[in-house]
Amino acid sequence: MMRTNATYWKCQIAGWSLYTVSSFGISVAFGQRMTGQLIAGTVFGNGVGFVVTHLWRTWIRRRRWAELAFVPLLLRVIPTCLLLALVWEIVAGTAMFARYGVFIPREIRAGVAFVTWFNWSATLFIWSLIYFGVHFFERYKQAEILRWRTEAVAKDAELRALKSQLNPHFLFNALNSIRALIVEDPERGQAAVTKLAEMLRYALQSSATETVTLQAEMRFVEAYLALESIRFEERLTVRLDISPETLDRAVPPMIVQTLVENAVKHGIARRRDGGAIDVSSHLDSSILTVRVRNDGHLSSASPEDSQRLGLRNVEERLRLLFGVASSIQLSENGGESVTAELNLPARAVNGDLRDHARTDR
Repeated sequence: MMRTNATYWKCQIAGWSLYTVSSFGISVAFGQRMTGQLIAGTVFGNGVGFVVTHLWRTWIRRRRWAELAFVPLLLRVIPTCLLLALVWEIVAGTAMFARYGVFIPREIRAGVAFVTWFNWSATLFIWSLIYFGVHFFERYKQAEILRWRTEAVAKDAELRALKSQLNPHFLFNALNSIRALIVEDPERGQAAVTKLAEMLRYALQSSATETVTLQAEMRFVEAYLALESIRFEERLTVRLDISPETLDRAVPPMIVQTLVENAVKHGIARRRDGGAIDVSSHLDSSILTVRVRNDGHLSSASPEDSQRLGLRNVEERLRLLFGVASSIQLSENGGESVTAELNLPARAVNGDLRDHARTDR
């Protein structure tokens, strides 16, 4: 902000100084004599322009015009330029009258007040083009930077998620469990293979998009928990309470999975008797809330080993995708259980991204 203000003042002072010098040059080119009255009128008039544009900048920033689209902005800029040019001419003319008894210098023929007003209107419009042009360029540049950062962080988070949820250790355990089931209970073994295939398909497909429906995400979560239930057997109890009105809301892919994986790894797996995992969702006004609760307590180990580790990517992706409108909170409930609460803007997924996990089913 300080650099922006310093740049503005440098440009404002340099621009109006150059404009004043060029005004003198134009006057000389048209054969006008550089009298004290003409010099004073030009300097004072351009000084008024300096003040008018600065006050207008203050108005623009308060009304956040720089964030408007082109057409709405143009519909505001044009009449404002015409009005401010009129104010500019009245102030400058009144000052000249008070000093010299005339509204315009004698060297300038009468009847050109309209031309002067039009010239100042054009000057203000050019100033506006430069000012908003710089802002649009900066906004475009920042949007490009944010887009690249979002893509980079999302890809990195997706790769880390793949390593976390679908790492060789998990696959090894899942395949061992499936192998045992095929002998003991072939029907459950086939169902487990189907669940594993769904997880792999979803993981690959979700890497191509920023958001998916909660319904698609929950299919993945259910498949993951089904496979973990084979390993933990009666030590793992799963309870789902997903509100139907939340199913078509947008969530980043594998983000609920990260919370569930943390609940299994840092909660259930560390308890001799296992425990329960509750996943719920609901809409509150324009906010989608997803909660993952598990029996256990927050780890007191180092940050690298704690349950908070898996939330770092979640927090960064939420910040880049949704800004301050999103949040993730981890809390301990009386030392008996841990709850991770995810809050997102309740947005619908675009049609081309909606429930992509159904593909090839």
